[in-house]
Amino acid sequence: MRKNVFGLIVVVALSLMHIACSDKDKTAGGVVEDQGVVAIVDKTVAGVSQKGPFVNGSSILLFEMDGNYAQTGKSFPGNISSNKGDFSLRNVSLVSQYATLVANGYYKNEVTGKTSSGTIQLNAITDLSARSYVNVNLLTHLEYRRVLTLLDSGLAMSQAKKQTETEIFKFLGFDENTVGNDAENFEDLDIFNSGEGDAALLAISILTQGDLVEGDLTERLTEVSEGLADEKWNGDSLKTVMADWAVDAPLAKIRGNVVDWKFSDKVPDFEKFVKRFWWNNYGLGNCGSNNKNDSAFNANKLSRLYEKKFVCDGDNWNLQFDVSSKTILNTWNGKNGSKNIYVNGKLFSNWYSVTDLQYPAGSTEFIFGMGSGADSVISSEKIAACGGHCGTVIFSGWKDDEHSYLNWGITGFWLDTDNVGVDASEWNGLCVTYQKSTDGVMLLYLDTDHEDDSDKLQYAFMPAGQPTTVNISWDDFSQEGWGIPLDVHELVKNLVHVNFMFKAEPNTAIKFNILEVGPYGKCSGDVESHFDVEKTFEPWTAEKGVRVMTDLITDTVAVSWAGKWYAWTDGNDGSSTILNLGPDDDNPIPTIKDDRVQDEVIKRCEGLCGHIYFGDSLRISDGKGYDAAPWAVEKVSLVQDDVHGESALDWLGLCMEYVSDVDIQMTVVSDVKDGGEGWVKFIAPKSKEKTVIDMLWSGFKQMDYAKKKISVEEYIRTLKALFIFQYGKPFDEAYFNITKLGAYGTCGIAYNQN
Repeated sequence: MRKNVFGLIVVVALSLMHIACSDKDKTAGGVVEDQGVVAIVDKTVAGVSQKGPFVNGSSILLFEMDGNYAQTGKSFPGNISSNKGDFSLRNVSLVSQYATLVANGYYKNEVTGKTSSGTIQLNAITDLSARSYVNVNLLTHLEYRRVLTLLDSGLAMSQAKKQTETEIFKFLGFDENTVGNDAENFEDLDIFNSGEGDAALLAISILTQGDLVEGDLTERLTEVSEGLADEKWNGDSLKTVMADWAVDAPLAKIRGNVVDWKFSDKVPDFEKFVKRFWWNNYGLGNCGSNNKNDSAFNANKLSRLYEKKFVCDGDNWNLQFDVSSKTILNTWNGKNGSKNIYVNGKLFSNWYSVTDLQYPAGSTEFIFGMGSGADSVISSEKIAACGGHCGTVIFSGWKDDEHSYLNWGITGFWLDTDNVGVDASEWNGLCVTYQKSTDGVMLLYLDTDHEDDSDKLQYAFMPAGQPTTVNISWDDFSQEGWGIPLDVHELVKNLVHVNFMFKAEPNTAIKFNILEVGPYGKCSGDVESHFDVEKTFEPWTAEKGVRVMTDLITDTVAVSWAGKWYAWTDGNDGSSTILNLGPDDDNPIPTIKDDRVQDEVIKRCEGLCGHIYFGDSLRISDGKGYDAAPWAVEKVSLVQDDVHGESALDWLGLCMEYVSDVDIQMTVVSDVKDGGEGWVKFIAPKSKEKTVIDMLWSGFKQMDYAKKKISVEEYIRTLKALFIFQYGKPFDEAYFNITKLGAYGTCGIAYNQN
């Protein structure tokens, strides 16, 4: 009996030994694993963590795995040590050569160029027996679950990783001939290196990112990672979404973003992989010099551009607009003037505008074109001068004490004059070529006949100093979220208006130029803008002393007295007004013999200041005789060539920061003659406390004694100087100080523009 029990024990033990050996063979098989489990002792593990690169302070964790690829619970924590994503973990000792690395933190987004506003996590599984450098990136993350699945099926680590890497490239439409030998180890790839695999890694990072925020990106990565682990998953829907984004991906901008990070001089040729991804997804095939001018149709039924025609230009497939579409919007550009939007061959759509100035307590104003803004008419002449529909939106106050989003302006055009709308569903979206200053927000929004007109579908533009073309699919339009949810594809079947809305904080301005509007893919970008949206103005301040200049200077030859302050009174005409310059009335600073103001005045006043003692009435004889108010005046030139004058059209107007016991009359000195020297003026009200006023050119009026009517615009085309008059009652006293003077909107927050 005892013998039988002993024999049974031996049999069981031998069986268990066989099972253990079988398991060991399974985990130790393959190229590297033939050596068996290898313990790691005091190793330094370094690398980079990249989506775009994880930023300094992000975390990195290395988890120990046993010979069966199970985590033991032991870990080695560390941090990303630079904005390039570098990390180094010292004194790493493990029971086996297998480990998992997990990076978590903020990263630099290749598409936006900015640091992410949220965190993400990326994983990598690796064999450390023959390496100490491991990169954690998007490809190591995407392979992670699939590698674990293959390990469970009995494959060795090297075999599982090789198979997974081949499957991922095949899934993305890349093959080993495309990416070369770099495909062997994902943890060797680096978006700042120049290999084919590095380029593929950067392309995949960009494709998965798209326009997603961090939470949505994590969801997408999880879907791909888990989907790849399931052999039945094809991911066609997700790949199509990524391809539809890639068609219009701003590749040049993305390359510029990566270059601007200045982490490496090497930015691999990722563009060809992005293009190949959507070309394969659409079934278009290759595009190169051998098939230039060939055409093909998108065969992907899931795509928003299904059955659309593409033509190869030798470098890329370009979408061709289908002229057989039911409703055609011919692209509008500056050559069309203020009209000429064609729908179904009919002529519609004058440009129109509306601002909150047209409603109670509103204050937003449009200045269209490059002129003075004397009117807000959108004329073909103004559009021709700009090369597009250009102007400035001026936000000068609050509306009903509500938030600044109520300071809005809208400009746009009707697509159908009877407000019934047109079917735009087959356009696929819109294209816009535009310029926009860095201030405020410019939105494109869709106006339909839908009863809820509060929460419209909209698209926000980035600032662009040079003409920039964007293609905007219908799916790119979104709502702010406080209205009834709308289906964009249904709404554009009855599209009435295409509008551009501007929003900004009070006392700011947005400059814009809309050069083209058309259906998706129809804007050529072949435009010429004559409107500078990036121009800025530096106002005169006390630090500049007696010389006053703006950044509009084009003539490098200085006029002898250009930019000098001058001062005088009606005492020069026989009256008795006295002007004492300087803050100290008991110790005035005299002007020099030709009435020039000295720097000492500016320094002591921190501006141009003085005390005025008005004399008796000034007798002016014109055959009848009458009494005029006594006055003092300062003259200053804001331009360099104050002999011939310079155009101040782009200034929009003037601004001034000042204190004055009497009203100040701002008078434009120009070459224009009306027979009575009737210049144009603006009255700034007196103020006991320092204040800022903005003065639009449209608010200037001709002097009463002008002999003929001349527009303000004509005066400021040859601006030479400004006369700053202070009139008072006989024998009154007044103090003034002018601390800033410049172009409209450059002196600070204004309390009043009228």
